[in-house]
Order: sequence, then C-alpha cells, then structure tokens
Amino acid sequence: MKYIPLFLLMMLILAACGQASEDPPAPVVEQEAAPAQQYEAVGVVVGFIAEKKFVNIRHETIPGFMNAMTMPFEVKDSTLLRGIHEGDSIAFRFTVAGGIQAIEKRE
Repeated sequence: MKYIPLFLLMMLILAACGQASEDPPAPVVEQEAAPAQQYEAVGVVVGFIAEKKFVNIRHETIPGFMNAMTMPFEVKDSTLLRGIHEGDSIAFRFTVAGGIQAIEKRE
C-alpha cells in the first residue's frame, strides 16, 4: 500500500514531462540546396558507351574525390564529345550527379 502514492507521484511527473510546451514551435526555414561539387580531372578516353552518353576514361587521381582508375562517366550533352576520339588525352569537369559538364582535348 505504501508504494501506491509513490507510483501515483511518478505517473504525475511522467505526465507533466509529456505535456506540450506552451512556447510556439520554431518556424521552419527552407534552405536552398547547395550547388553540386564540381571536380576537374585529366585522363585518356578508352571508349564510348551507349551511343556516346557515357565515355570510359582512364583518369589520374582526382584530388579530394578518388584515386586514379578507369571508369565510365555520364556526359551531360553528347555534343560535348564532338571531335573527341578513343585514345585522346583530355581535361574534363564533372559533378557526381550531373556527369561531365565540359571536356577538351589536351596536347
């Protein structure tokens, strides 16, 4: 019997902790999406995939992003590949989600 008042006191405390605050909620502030991180890299074209929507590039290390490797990159606009051929040394700029944004032959 002596534990019932303690139990009731604990229930009241828990109920009070669960009550909504009388302060109005903080306004929701929408943040603009951060611009996509762009990377610049150099490499050699080793092939094209899916009607020039992807270009396979053996690239050097991309500082702050990845080690040197050979991999396909999506091309934002296939017209960027005009004049680019297998074996060409290139410089290119890309975003992870947007693919290659610019590409040019290197001498």
